[in-house]
Amino acid sequence: MVTLYNIPKTLTVGADVDFTWSHSEYTATDYTCTCIISNASYRYTITGTQDGDAWVLQSSTGTWIAGKYSYVMVLTDSTSTIVPEQGTVEILPGFASATDRRSHARKVLDAIEDLLEGRASKDVYTYSIAGRSLTRMSVTELLKWRDRYKMEVAQEDAAERLVRGENVPNSTIRIRFT
Repeated sequence: MVTLYNIPKTLTVGADVDFTWSHSEYTATDYTCTCIISNASYRYTITGTQDGDAWVLQSSTGTWIAGKYSYVMVLTDSTSTIVPEQGTVEILPGFASATDRRSHARKVLDAIEDLLEGRASKDVYTYSIAGRSLTRMSVTELLKWRDRYKMEVAQEDAAERLVRGENVPNSTIRIRFT
């Protein structure tokens, strides 16, 4: 079991949620903990169980719907309700579903490269980027957009490698002192 001390930023439909959450000011001996994950259409609730001073939150996600959600961690005792953490989480489609898991940037980059190589399908010729149709772009414009999306995809790839603990080549951290 992977133990985290805050809610994961992504969850996957069909993969069980299992994480530990704690707060330095509030303990599981004094409060109950509930994580509410919701968007305009769906709401999921995970109730924590006490594990020392922390809470273990576990749930099945088999019936959850993929999308972007907000979450709140709610702590309650006999007299008060506290929301010490809130944020966003993305629920990804399950691995059994036939879903295109590419990011927007990767989809657009692939469409531009297909068009430049003359392999684009009829519907890709009407693909729109920033309100502009690919059919109306010159090769120079397409190359400019391709470079922009190549950079965005490279940044996504680097971020994924960092999350996995891998080295990111050619990464520079710049610091400016004022």
